Amino acid sequence: MATRLADPAINTFLQLPSSASPEVFTTVANVGDQTGLTLAATVVDVTSHSNVDAFRRKIVTLLDPGKISFPLYFILNDAGHQRLLSTFMNRGLPEAPNAPFDVQLSYPTIPTRTVVSFSAQMDGFSLKSPVAGVIEAMVSLIVIGVPRFPGVNE
Repeated sequence: MATRLADPAINTFLQLPSSASPEVFTTVANVGDQTGLTLAATVVDVTSHSNVDAFRRKIVTLLDPGKISFPLYFILNDAGHQRLLSTFMNRGLPEAPNAPFDVQLSYPTIPTRTVVSFSAQMDGFSLKSPVAGVIEAMVSLIVIGVPRFPGVNE
């Protein structure tokens, strides 16, 4: 049996919770190429005169879960797209303004989908309407706290 070389990215879904309780996640339609999570670490140089050689010493301190950004082929009267824009305007979900909200990235892994979840707030929503194109929004989310990766930290 051949080893799989990679997982195709097509059908990676960005999902937001509905207003139902308990949360039910709904896929946001027409999301283009996603960038992120952009995990990063703060590195502090702790080189001192006490070093026994001429090499720098460094330690990692805080971890930053970063951002996720994506173009959205925007349909003004689509309920999911309106919910996303409302989330920006309310600085959180319409039913929970001014608060981080849960997000899921559902990846098309084999044999079953893999869901990475995290809390976020939206820090960007910009529209463009090119003459020879379609209405598009560029959306960015800042990740709040620890993202949860199945099999890694969940």
